[in-house]
Amino acid sequence: MVTLILSIFVILIITMIIASNYYFTLTKKIMKRYDKAPYLLILFYNPSYHITFYADYKNDLNPKEINAFKYYFILYIVTIVLFIALLIIGNTLIYLNKN
Repeated sequence: MVTLILSIFVILIITMIIASNYYFTLTKKIMKRYDKAPYLLILFYNPSYHITFYADYKNDLNPKEINAFKYYFILYIVTIVLFIALLIIGNTLIYLNKN
C-alpha cells in the first residue's frame, strides 16, 4: 500500500515536470521574441525572470501567450506542492510502516 501511494505521487510529479518543461519551452520562445537581452537567465531555468517578464509584457502579449505563462506558473506551483506532500506523506508512511 505504501509503495502504491508513493508511486502515484512520483508519477504525478514526473507528469507535472514534463508538462512544466513543455510550457517552459513555450514561454522561452515567447520571451525570446519580445526581449533578447537576458536570454542567459532563461537558459538557467530562472522562474523569477518569467515572473518579471510576464509582469512587464502582460499588456503586449496575446491571450494564447498569457495562457501559456499562466499554465507554466500553475504547473510550477503544483509541482512544488506535490513534492512537499510527497516528502511529508512518504516519510509518515515509512515511519508508520516500520512500527
